[in-house]
Amino acid sequence: MNEMIVNEIAKKLIDNDIVFSEIRDERTHKVCQEILGVFKANYNSVKGMEEIIKSFNSTDLQKNAAKENLEILGKAFFKGINLFFKKYKKDLITSVLDPETIEEFLPDEFKGLGFYVMKVQIQSTEEEKEVLLEMRDFLSEEEKKQDKQKLKDLLN
Repeated sequence: MNEMIVNEIAKKLIDNDIVFSEIRDERTHKVCQEILGVFKANYNSVKGMEEIIKSFNSTDLQKNAAKENLEILGKAFFKGINLFFKKYKKDLITSVLDPETIEEFLPDEFKGLGFYVMKVQIQSTEEEKEVLLEMRDFLSEEEKKQDKQKLKDLLN
């Protein structure tokens, strides 16, 4: 179940150019809220989720859910960031980033997530990283095919 959520969020990130986009507008805010809405817990930001974990007023159930959901977001952003950077061929792009650099490019709703993305980078096995690299390369090849077809269509 969690993997489906991770993939759904990663797809939204890529399809809507949420990470590493200079453009921050109402559409960005709407997509961020859609992503946070996946958890059905009325989260408005990563910082808000972290506050739930620290709060004396939160139940253990709420704290555990927020922790788990932050882990899911970390995995989804890890996947989304690495699939988005198809042109970085040496390795996964997150292997050369640090949490602060990631933070610079995240919408306000996701500030604080850099730590969780790097945690996934560190904890991922070589096999998991290899699968992600293969997915990225496949997507890159598919994109090239689509671009060639668009060019052919334009020239005809």
